[in-house]
Amino acid sequence: MHPQARVDPALQLLGQAALTRAALGVGSAAMGLAKPAFAAEARWQSETLADEADVTAARAELDAEVGSAPVVVYTYGLSPFSSEALALLDGTGATYRAIELGPEWFLLNGRASAKRTELLERTWVGRVAPLLESRLAGPIRS
Repeated sequence: MHPQARVDPALQLLGQAALTRAALGVGSAAMGLAKPAFAAEARWQSETLADEADVTAARAELDAEVGSAPVVVYTYGLSPFSSEALALLDGTGATYRAIELGPEWFLLNGRASAKRTELLERTWVGRVAPLLESRLAGPIRS
């Protein structure tokens, strides 16, 4: 039997939580660089998949949802960024409403695509998930 490898605590600079935050930070920075491409892709996806009824319904849903809680979070179910945002809110004890647009941006139907595009237009944020919008502070700008 081989003895288990051990790391000297004095040599361990980052714990699991710090490594996770660092990885998400790098991913977030990379996503920021891709904002223009994501915004253009969102418009194309909406124009391709959504009809006027989808656009009208998406706008009406957003109007109703934004005022439904002190904080409204639009997420993608498979997004680690969405999960981290919800964990942050849970950790602070914030009152919020989470609304999943879909599993991920490339799996959205017409109405969800129209909602994503409308969120981009209303908030000027280059990526939507997670988008936090507060009645007190207004839309978060990137």
